[in-house]
Amino acid sequence: MQSRLASLLVAVCVGVTAVAAALAILGPGPALALAIVSGLALAGWLWTKADPAPNGLLSPYLAVAPLVLVLESLRFTGDWVPLLAEQAEAGFRSGLVLTDRLWFLAWMCAPVSLVALGGFALARRHPLGGLMAWWAALWAIAEALPQPLLGGVDGWSTADLAALVPAAALAAVGVVLLQRLLAPKARALPAAVPASRHRRRLWALLFVALVAVYAATLYAQAGLLVVGVIGGSMMGGMIGWWTTTSRLPADPARVLPLMLLMLGFFYIHVGEETLTGFHQAIAALTGGVWPEDEFLLIIALAGPAVWFFAAWSLWHRQAFGNFVLWFLVVGMILGEPAHVLIFPVVVMLKQGGGYAYFSGMYTALFAMIPAILILAELLRTRRRAA
Repeated sequence: MQSRLASLLVAVCVGVTAVAAALAILGPGPALALAIVSGLALAGWLWTKADPAPNGLLSPYLAVAPLVLVLESLRFTGDWVPLLAEQAEAGFRSGLVLTDRLWFLAWMCAPVSLVALGGFALARRHPLGGLMAWWAALWAIAEALPQPLLGGVDGWSTADLAALVPAAALAAVGVVLLQRLLAPKARALPAAVPASRHRRRLWALLFVALVAVYAATLYAQAGLLVVGVIGGSMMGGMIGWWTTTSRLPADPARVLPLMLLMLGFFYIHVGEETLTGFHQAIAALTGGVWPEDEFLLIIALAGPAVWFFAAWSLWHRQAFGNFVLWFLVVGMILGEPAHVLIFPVVVMLKQGGGYAYFSGMYTALFAMIPAILILAELLRTRRRAA
């Protein structure tokens, strides 16, 4: 009872603060929408009283973030931000300029990070997890509804038409999540099945191809420095996956909560990079050009859609989720310290001066904490199986 009361007080304080921030920064329209979603979620959570077991909720819950990111990636390529600024102008505060950066921070980074951290609470059976399940379900439906209403305002482009698919899937997932919250049932996890060597090799070939495509895309946009950090992390993840969880998937009950915590911290870090111009800092470092729209699409939207889908895949004991888990663990432990130990030092050596802030520095190391705990769990499980 005390835990639920404490959770209620935390939820009310965070919700009121978020609505006030939305009102001050964006205007009455976004603030009202956030207040409605949050108020309905809180009412549903209080009405159900008992917190349902997470097993029946996590599959649709984990599908919300990747579907939102896929939907918003398509919207972004279809010039959704200026369309939203034009069509919803009356709801924004006077004088607001809705830039791509502000749109990402307000509509993507904040709610997706919240859903990831809420997933950690849900997987750990904390009372706030049940509240976040209600919030995620209602947010999913609210995110999906504008697509058929605004998508064809300037004519149905290819991106608008394609976005109808994830929008419909997102609305369906929201409805399923609400149904499971209202009528909870016990659901068992899929059993762990050892993979044959032939199947492991096929997955490894697929992963190598994905690494090559992603590395080539990053090289074309950001240059060799970023490819070295991310591509090296992916290859390190490949080695870790092949020697451990490629044979027998990791136990999602033990590693999924930490993965969601890691993803939440990482996406907050992406928000800092967006706010402080990471693409510009890297371009200045390498002498190249990295446009903001390309950075947002590949680093902040499409890429994270894959990482958050991996959480759903991990929950279902699939090879893809286990590989991405290893890649993220290696990347958080070896790659993120580059914001503190490599990038500012390179700037100091190239441009002179002292050690100074580099974009993403303040939040770079937080995701290392759950990553190290995941690594310890994976290695401990490997030793037990040996």
